[in-house]
Amino acid sequence: MGGHELDLQGSSAIDDADPPPEKYFDTREDPLPVAIPDLSRLLPGTQFVSEDDLGEFSLGAVLALHLGDTEGLRAALGWRGDRYRIWEDAAGASPSPTA
Repeated sequence: MGGHELDLQGSSAIDDADPPPEKYFDTREDPLPVAIPDLSRLLPGTQFVSEDDLGEFSLGAVLALHLGDTEGLRAALGWRGDRYRIWEDAAGASPSPTA
């Protein structure tokens, strides 16, 4: 990961940022749907490659790279939805609008 790693073993980050178990087991909060409008006209010369979402856990891991383990995971708690699309040009460069 480019010299940045999320330390999940031997770290109190997960314990410090952990939501209560009922968040996942008693009253699950499904992600909210996020729609990205068709942006292909804004990206001439590119080809659509992929579409997906990060989700709460992956977002926490990305934020942890910049904020530290505890704060990154805490910042992502309660995240309810995101979406991204990837386009590539002929050289493989990827301008990627997100929502």
